[in-house]
Amino acid sequence: MTASDPIVAFLTSTARQAVQTAWQQSGRTLKSLTGWTSIRRDDGTLLLTVQVTGDADAEALRAFASRRSPLIADYIKPGSGDTLPVLDYPQPGRTALSWRTGGVWVELWHEETPDEPVRATPATVAAHHARTAVPSARLPFGRLRNALTTTKER
Repeated sequence: MTASDPIVAFLTSTARQAVQTAWQQSGRTLKSLTGWTSIRRDDGTLLLTVQVTGDADAEALRAFASRRSPLIADYIKPGSGDTLPVLDYPQPGRTALSWRTGGVWVELWHEETPDEPVRATPATVAAHHARTAVPSARLPFGRLRNALTTTKER
């Protein structure tokens, strides 16, 4: 079966329509879904991928997953092979929400960008903080030692 196969085209268009409808029902705009790609994997399964873009793309993906999973669970038929959405980390720097619906694997993903660069702490500063310990509420050993020696002498 090739990508121009009418069955493949029907399955991917049905999955795409379902994703778009669910995305709009969750209060998001379709402009944030870009780069629709459908491929056939080596094992013969179909994969529909789409990138989530925008200012709060990570939060949008997590919110979509938490709100849509219970609704999708109601429509999964036993033995159909369909699955619930699961957050996945298939590649470094990429978070994906993957599930199977109607025989097509769907993957919504966004690129992870660090919020701010991580600054390394110089070793001298870290060592200085480790040496300046806060005194504890423990009794010093001197008092305990004095108490033990006075009892032994009696």
